[in-house]
Amino acid sequence: MNRMARRNLGRGAGRILIVGALAACVMPGSVGAQPTPPPGVAYSAGLVPGSRTIFALDLAAEPLGEFPKSVKLLKGNMELVLKDGARMLKATSASEFLITLPEFLPQDFTVEFALVPKLCCSAPDLSFEGTRSINQDVASAHLLWHATGYLSVIGGGGDTYESPMPETLRATLPGVLTHVVADFQGTTVKLYTNGQRHYTLVPREWELRLLGAKHIGTYRLAIELLYLHWCNKAKPVTLSGKTAKAVKLPARSKSRALVELERLGLVSVARQPRRSPRVTLLHTQTQKSRTGSIARPPSSIPTASSISLW
Repeated sequence: MNRMARRNLGRGAGRILIVGALAACVMPGSVGAQPTPPPGVAYSAGLVPGSRTIFALDLAAEPLGEFPKSVKLLKGNMELVLKDGARMLKATSASEFLITLPEFLPQDFTVEFALVPKLCCSAPDLSFEGTRSINQDVASAHLLWHATGYLSVIGGGGDTYESPMPETLRATLPGVLTHVVADFQGTTVKLYTNGQRHYTLVPREWELRLLGAKHIGTYRLAIELLYLHWCNKAKPVTLSGKTAKAVKLPARSKSRALVELERLGLVSVARQPRRSPRVTLLHTQTQKSRTGSIARPPSSIPTASSISLW
Protein backbone atom coordinates (compact mmCIF):
# COMPACT_ATOMS: atom_id res chain seq x y z
CA MET A 1 0.00 0.00 0.00
CA ASN A 2 1.13 3.51 -0.62
CA ARG A 3 -0.47 5.70 1.97
CA MET A 4 -0.18 9.32 2.97
CA ALA A 5 -1.65 10.25 6.33
CA ARG A 6 -2.29 13.93 6.62
CA ARG A 7 -2.35 16.21 9.69
CA ASN A 8 -2.53 19.72 8.19
CA LEU A 9 -4.53 21.05 5.24
CA GLY A 10 -2.66 21.34 1.93
CA ARG A 11 -3.74 22.37 -1.55
CA GLY A 12 -2.89 21.61 -5.14
CA ALA A 13 -1.50 18.33 -6.44
CA GLY A 14 1.78 16.58 -5.78
CA ARG A 15 3.83 13.71 -7.18
CA ILE A 16 6.31 11.28 -5.76
CA LEU A 17 8.63 9.05 -7.75
CA ILE A 18 9.48 5.60 -6.36
CA VAL A 19 12.48 3.66 -7.66
CA GLY A 20 12.83 -0.06 -6.95
CA ALA A 21 15.85 -2.26 -7.51
CA LEU A 22 16.19 -5.70 -9.09
CA ALA A 23 14.17 -8.38 -7.27
CA ALA A 24 12.88 -6.01 -4.61
CA CYS A 25 9.27 -6.46 -3.48
CA VAL A 26 6.80 -3.87 -2.23
CA MET A 27 3.94 -5.16 -0.12
CA PRO A 28 0.40 -3.83 0.37
CA GLY A 29 -1.13 -3.07 3.74
CA SER A 30 -4.37 -2.02 5.37
CA VAL A 31 -5.72 1.51 5.12
CA GLY A 32 -6.59 3.14 8.45
CA ALA A 33 -6.64 6.42 10.32
CA GLN A 34 -3.47 5.42 12.17
CA PRO A 35 -0.81 3.58 10.11
CA THR A 36 0.16 0.16 11.45
CA PRO A 37 3.69 -1.20 10.95
CA PRO A 38 4.31 -4.78 9.76
CA PRO A 39 3.99 -7.55 12.38
CA GLY A 40 6.79 -7.46 14.92
CA VAL A 41 7.87 -3.92 14.01
CA ALA A 42 7.09 -1.06 16.40
CA TYR A 43 7.19 2.64 15.64
CA SER A 44 10.28 4.22 17.16
CA ALA A 45 10.14 6.92 19.82
CA GLY A 46 9.77 10.32 18.18
CA LEU A 47 7.99 8.94 15.10
CA VAL A 48 4.49 10.38 14.85
CA PRO A 49 2.49 8.94 11.92
CA GLY A 50 -0.17 11.08 10.29
CA SER A 51 -3.87 10.70 11.02
CA ARG A 52 -5.55 10.70 7.60
CA THR A 53 -4.88 8.60 4.53
CA ILE A 54 -4.43 10.76 1.43
CA PHE A 55 -3.42 8.04 -1.02
CA ALA A 56 -3.60 4.24 -0.77
CA LEU A 57 -2.17 1.74 -3.22
CA ASP A 58 -4.64 -1.08 -2.62
CA LEU A 59 -3.66 -4.29 -4.41
CA ALA A 60 -6.56 -6.42 -3.17
CA ALA A 61 -8.61 -6.17 -6.38
CA GLU A 62 -5.71 -5.99 -8.85
CA PRO A 63 -5.10 -9.04 -11.08
CA LEU A 64 -1.95 -11.07 -10.49
CA GLY A 65 0.73 -10.63 -13.14
CA GLU A 66 -0.33 -7.04 -13.87
CA PHE A 67 0.78 -3.58 -12.71
CA PRO A 68 -1.79 -1.50 -10.75
CA LYS A 69 -3.56 1.17 -12.79
CA SER A 70 -3.58 3.73 -9.95
CA VAL A 71 0.14 4.45 -10.42
CA LYS A 72 2.25 4.90 -13.55
CA LEU A 73 5.16 2.60 -14.40
CA LEU A 74 7.91 4.71 -15.95
CA LYS A 75 10.75 2.23 -16.30
CA GLY A 76 11.59 -1.45 -15.80
CA ASN A 77 9.34 -4.41 -15.04
CA MET A 78 7.06 -4.83 -12.03
CA GLU A 79 4.12 -7.16 -11.55
CA LEU A 80 1.71 -8.17 -8.84
CA VAL A 81 2.65 -11.50 -7.23
CA LEU A 82 1.78 -13.59 -4.20
CA LYS A 83 4.51 -14.15 -1.63
CA ASP A 84 3.74 -16.10 1.55
CA GLY A 85 0.06 -15.50 0.86
CA ALA A 86 0.42 -11.71 0.61
CA ARG A 87 0.02 -9.58 -2.52
CA MET A 88 3.00 -7.42 -3.44
CA LEU A 89 4.72 -5.76 -6.37
CA LYS A 90 7.85 -7.53 -7.56
CA ALA A 91 10.56 -5.77 -9.58
CA THR A 92 12.38 -8.11 -11.96
CA SER A 93 14.60 -5.26 -13.16
CA ALA A 94 15.48 -1.76 -11.94
CA SER A 95 12.10 -0.03 -12.02
CA GLU A 96 10.51 3.37 -11.47
CA PHE A 97 6.87 4.30 -10.92
CA LEU A 98 5.13 7.59 -10.36
CA ILE A 99 2.39 8.31 -7.82
CA THR A 100 0.25 11.38 -8.51
CA LEU A 101 -1.23 12.68 -5.27
CA PRO A 102 -4.66 14.34 -5.08
CA GLU A 103 -3.27 17.40 -3.27
CA PHE A 104 -0.12 19.00 -1.93
CA LEU A 105 1.16 17.40 1.24
CA PRO A 106 0.69 19.26 4.53
CA GLN A 107 3.55 20.70 6.58
CA ASP A 108 4.38 17.38 8.30
CA PHE A 109 4.23 13.90 6.83
CA THR A 110 5.85 10.46 6.80
CA VAL A 111 6.70 8.31 3.80
CA GLU A 112 6.42 4.64 4.78
CA PHE A 113 7.49 1.54 2.88
CA ALA A 114 7.21 -2.17 3.57
CA LEU A 115 9.52 -4.08 1.24
CA VAL A 116 11.54 -7.25 0.88
CA PRO A 117 15.10 -6.18 -0.09
CA LYS A 118 16.99 -8.09 -2.76
CA LEU A 119 19.55 -10.70 -1.69
CA CYS A 120 22.55 -9.20 -3.47
CA CYS A 121 23.96 -6.61 -5.85
CA SER A 122 25.13 -3.03 -5.48
CA ALA A 123 22.14 -0.93 -6.59
CA PRO A 124 19.91 0.66 -3.91
CA ASP A 125 16.79 -1.32 -2.99
CA LEU A 126 14.66 1.79 -2.76
CA SER A 127 14.79 5.50 -3.54
CA PHE A 128 12.22 8.25 -3.84
CA GLU A 129 11.86 11.93 -4.70
CA GLY A 130 8.94 14.34 -5.02
CA THR A 131 9.35 14.92 -8.75
CA ARG A 132 8.28 13.36 -12.08
CA SER A 133 11.83 12.09 -12.63
CA ILE A 134 15.05 11.94 -10.62
CA ASN A 135 16.09 15.58 -10.20
CA GLN A 136 18.39 16.00 -7.18
CA ASP A 137 18.63 19.80 -7.46
CA VAL A 138 18.58 22.46 -4.74
CA ALA A 139 14.78 22.30 -4.44
CA SER A 140 14.35 18.52 -4.42
CA ALA A 141 16.11 15.84 -2.41
CA HIS A 142 16.54 12.24 -3.59
CA LEU A 143 16.59 9.73 -0.68
CA LEU A 144 18.25 6.35 -1.32
CA TRP A 145 18.11 3.19 0.84
CA HIS A 146 20.28 0.09 0.34
CA ALA A 147 19.93 -2.86 2.73
CA THR A 148 23.56 -3.99 2.37
CA GLY A 149 25.13 -0.70 1.29
CA TYR A 150 24.58 2.96 2.07
CA LEU A 151 21.91 5.47 3.05
CA SER A 152 22.13 8.65 0.98
CA VAL A 153 20.50 12.03 0.45
CA ILE A 154 21.38 13.82 -2.80
CA GLY A 155 20.17 17.33 -3.59
CA GLY A 156 17.82 19.48 -1.57
CA GLY A 157 20.15 22.46 -1.17
CA GLY A 158 23.13 20.96 0.68
CA ASP A 159 26.06 18.60 0.29
CA THR A 160 25.42 14.93 -0.41
CA TYR A 161 24.90 12.89 2.76
CA GLU A 162 25.98 9.25 2.89
CA SER A 163 26.37 6.72 5.69
CA PRO A 164 26.68 2.91 5.74
CA MET A 165 23.76 0.74 6.77
CA PRO A 166 24.51 -0.40 10.35
CA GLU A 167 26.11 -3.83 10.52
CA THR A 168 23.36 -5.08 12.86
CA LEU A 169 20.82 -4.49 10.09
CA ARG A 170 22.98 -5.25 7.06
CA ALA A 171 23.25 -8.92 7.95
CA THR A 172 19.53 -9.43 8.60
CA LEU A 173 17.59 -7.35 6.03
CA PRO A 174 18.09 -9.12 2.64
CA GLY A 175 15.07 -11.26 1.75
CA VAL A 176 13.16 -10.22 4.88
CA LEU A 177 10.06 -8.01 5.18
CA THR A 178 11.38 -4.59 6.24
CA HIS A 179 9.71 -1.35 7.33
CA VAL A 180 11.33 1.91 6.15
CA VAL A 181 10.05 5.33 7.21
CA ALA A 182 11.10 8.85 6.22
CA ASP A 183 9.54 11.23 8.74
CA PHE A 184 9.24 14.88 7.65
CA GLN A 185 8.60 17.16 10.64
CA GLY A 186 8.65 20.77 9.55
CA THR A 187 12.37 21.60 9.70
CA THR A 188 13.80 18.07 10.01
CA VAL A 189 13.76 14.70 8.27
CA LYS A 190 14.40 11.41 10.08
CA LEU A 191 14.96 8.01 8.48
CA TYR A 192 14.08 4.73 10.23
CA THR A 193 14.53 1.06 9.38
CA ASN A 194 12.44 -1.35 11.48
CA GLY A 195 12.10 1.36 14.13
CA GLN A 196 15.83 2.14 14.31
CA ARG A 197 16.63 5.75 13.47
CA HIS A 198 19.55 6.28 11.09
CA TYR A 199 19.83 10.04 10.90
CA THR A 200 18.21 13.38 11.68
CA LEU A 201 19.02 16.09 9.16
CA VAL A 202 18.94 19.60 10.58
CA PRO A 203 18.78 23.06 8.95
CA ARG A 204 22.01 23.93 7.13
CA GLU A 205 22.48 27.17 9.09
CA TRP A 206 22.18 25.26 12.38
CA GLU A 207 24.75 22.74 11.22
CA LEU A 208 27.26 25.44 10.32
CA ARG A 209 26.79 27.44 13.50
CA LEU A 210 26.90 24.37 15.74
CA LEU A 211 30.45 23.78 14.52
CA GLY A 212 31.34 26.53 16.98
CA ALA A 213 29.76 24.75 19.97
CA LYS A 214 32.10 23.67 22.76
CA HIS A 215 29.80 21.29 24.67
CA ILE A 216 28.02 18.08 23.60
CA GLY A 217 24.99 19.20 25.62
CA THR A 218 24.53 22.05 23.16
CA TYR A 219 24.04 19.56 20.31
CA ARG A 220 21.58 17.51 22.36
CA LEU A 221 19.55 20.56 23.28
CA ALA A 222 19.63 21.87 19.70
CA ILE A 223 18.05 18.69 18.29
CA GLU A 224 15.39 18.64 21.01
CA LEU A 225 14.53 22.29 20.44
CA LEU A 226 14.14 21.72 16.69
CA TYR A 227 11.72 18.88 17.42
CA LEU A 228 9.73 20.96 19.92
CA HIS A 229 9.74 23.87 17.45
CA TRP A 230 7.96 21.56 14.99
CA CYS A 231 5.54 20.26 17.65
CA ASN A 232 4.61 23.85 18.58
CA LYS A 233 4.07 24.82 14.94
CA ALA A 234 7.04 27.21 15.03
CA LYS A 235 5.86 28.99 18.20
CA PRO A 236 8.30 29.73 21.08
CA VAL A 237 9.29 26.70 23.18
CA THR A 238 9.08 26.60 26.99
CA LEU A 239 12.31 24.95 28.10
CA SER A 240 11.30 23.13 31.28
CA GLY A 241 13.36 20.83 33.45
CA LYS A 242 11.41 17.91 32.00
CA THR A 243 12.57 18.86 28.51
CA ALA A 244 16.18 18.92 29.65
CA LYS A 245 15.85 15.51 31.30
CA ALA A 246 14.55 14.07 28.02
CA VAL A 247 18.00 14.69 26.52
CA LYS A 248 19.84 13.80 29.76
CA LEU A 249 20.90 17.35 30.62
CA PRO A 250 21.11 18.41 34.29
CA ALA A 251 19.97 21.95 35.14
CA ARG A 252 23.46 23.44 34.98
CA SER A 253 24.22 21.84 31.62
CA LYS A 254 20.85 22.99 30.27
CA SER A 255 21.60 26.61 31.18
CA ARG A 256 25.10 26.40 29.71
CA ALA A 257 23.80 24.86 26.46
CA LEU A 258 21.09 27.50 26.15
CA VAL A 259 23.60 30.32 26.63
CA GLU A 260 25.81 28.77 23.97
CA LEU A 261 22.92 28.51 21.49
CA GLU A 262 22.26 32.21 22.16
CA ARG A 263 25.91 33.02 21.53
CA LEU A 264 25.78 31.11 18.25
CA GLY A 265 22.77 33.16 17.16
CA LEU A 266 20.44 30.16 16.86
CA VAL A 267 17.90 31.15 19.51
CA SER A 268 16.57 34.16 21.38
CA VAL A 269 15.51 33.63 25.00
CA ALA A 270 12.93 35.38 27.19
CA ARG A 271 13.68 34.87 30.90
CA GLN A 272 11.52 35.65 33.93
CA PRO A 273 12.20 34.96 37.63
CA ARG A 274 11.10 31.51 38.80
CA ARG A 275 9.78 30.54 35.35
CA SER A 276 11.11 28.31 32.62
CA PRO A 277 12.73 30.29 29.80
CA ARG A 278 10.82 30.81 26.53
CA VAL A 279 12.99 30.01 23.52
CA THR A 280 12.43 31.29 19.98
CA LEU A 281 14.35 29.43 17.28
CA LEU A 282 16.09 31.41 14.54
CA HIS A 283 17.33 30.41 11.07
CA THR A 284 15.00 27.41 10.69
CA GLN A 285 13.85 28.00 7.10
CA THR A 286 16.82 26.46 5.32
CA GLN A 287 16.98 23.24 3.34
CA LYS A 288 19.47 20.41 3.81
CA SER A 289 22.28 19.51 6.15
CA ARG A 290 25.37 17.49 5.26
CA THR A 291 25.27 15.71 8.55
CA GLY A 292 22.10 13.93 8.50
CA SER A 293 18.75 15.15 7.28
CA ILE A 294 16.69 17.64 5.42
CA ALA A 295 15.87 20.81 7.26
CA ARG A 296 12.63 21.25 5.40
CA PRO A 297 10.78 19.04 2.91
CA PRO A 298 11.81 20.17 -0.59
CA SER A 299 9.12 22.27 -2.25
CA SER A 300 8.51 19.66 -4.93
CA ILE A 301 7.55 17.14 -2.24
CA PRO A 302 4.65 19.32 -1.10
CA THR A 303 5.28 20.16 2.55
CA ALA A 304 3.10 17.74 4.48
CA SER A 305 1.97 14.88 6.74
CA SER A 306 2.52 11.16 5.91
CA ILE A 307 2.89 8.77 2.94
CA SER A 308 3.33 5.02 3.18
CA LEU A 309 4.22 2.51 0.49
CA TRP A 310 3.49 -1.01 1.72
